[in-house]
Amino acid sequence: MAAVRELCGHSLERGSTTPLWSQLFEALRQEILRGRWAEGERIPSFKEILGKTGVSRNSLLRALDQLEADGYIDRVRHKGVFVKTTATHGNRSLGTVVIPVPDDAPIEPVYGQPSVATQAFGQVSVGHVMEEAGKLGLKTRVVPIPASAGAPAEDTSGEEVFGVISLLSRRQTSAFLGRAMERRVVYLGTDDPLACPCLAGEPFMAAYRVIAELAKRGHRRIGLLRSPALSPGTEERVRNGVAAALHDAGIAPGAEAFADFADPGKPIPADITAVFGFDIDCARICLRNAIAQGRRVPEDLCVASLQTGRQHGDGGRAICGAAYEWREILASCFEHLLAPSGSKQRPVVKLIFEPTVHRGDTLERAEEDAP
Repeated sequence: MAAVRELCGHSLERGSTTPLWSQLFEALRQEILRGRWAEGERIPSFKEILGKTGVSRNSLLRALDQLEADGYIDRVRHKGVFVKTTATHGNRSLGTVVIPVPDDAPIEPVYGQPSVATQAFGQVSVGHVMEEAGKLGLKTRVVPIPASAGAPAEDTSGEEVFGVISLLSRRQTSAFLGRAMERRVVYLGTDDPLACPCLAGEPFMAAYRVIAELAKRGHRRIGLLRSPALSPGTEERVRNGVAAALHDAGIAPGAEAFADFADPGKPIPADITAVFGFDIDCARICLRNAIAQGRRVPEDLCVASLQTGRQHGDGGRAICGAAYEWREILASCFEHLLAPSGSKQRPVVKLIFEPTVHRGDTLERAEEDAP
């Protein structure tokens, strides 16, 4: 993966899963938030940015379009691009955002914070959420929730709690924090129908796009690994997505096309060329099992999931799955928390985000994708 020079210390990389325009947008956004340019100050010109980064004019225009749409800049014809707001004014005294997590959640290496498995988005880095909150001038505190029933809630009365970002179900969250904060909670990634406002993925479209990717590569016998973690309603939407993708690919969605596996740890039949886990944990177990059986992944067997994620061990290879644009999701999350009472964001019950397919290391590339 080759670096394309730098902009204000930010490396831009071709071949990354993140488009160049998005990398450029994030670099400029972070420098605005850090105060590199004061409010009303002109940022570097088109010529300067293009010369330093080597990106295309279209990529720069798209990055500026997004910055303008998000309220960071104003573009004045024949004069240049000016900083509109640093997005931190007035937020320093709002208080603390509480992030409840299971007390047994694994610690991820990059941020040194818990990594929580959500039903819609897969594994979510709490450190990433905390970093985005910090850019807005908000303090954050991770609150471990004991797995044992009846454990006492942690006392938050000594601080001004601005809001709650929960990666758990409504029942888990309200039982721990109580009802006082229910109006200041935003849920991320749960399929609990009573959790609102909730930012979630679309399981039908996630399943459809991953299965369509498998069918595109010639897979006609796919193993389905169901997950007890999904609600019946979510599982039904996943199955409907699988059936729709097979139908559109001209494959009859019956026993000849796919087989259900109750246990991803059991031997995988030789005629199965791809498996699809209804959650990332199922896919991880299947991947380990396949390697133990001597199946080469992805040459002999493709492994995919409703969510993308990395395998624990085995070089940490990335598993193919549905991926979401976290910048957009977290921006919507904080937009809701920061919105005053009675604003348009308050009545939102659920925001659905459509996924793309992250091919990872467990899906072989089609001939047209080869260099």
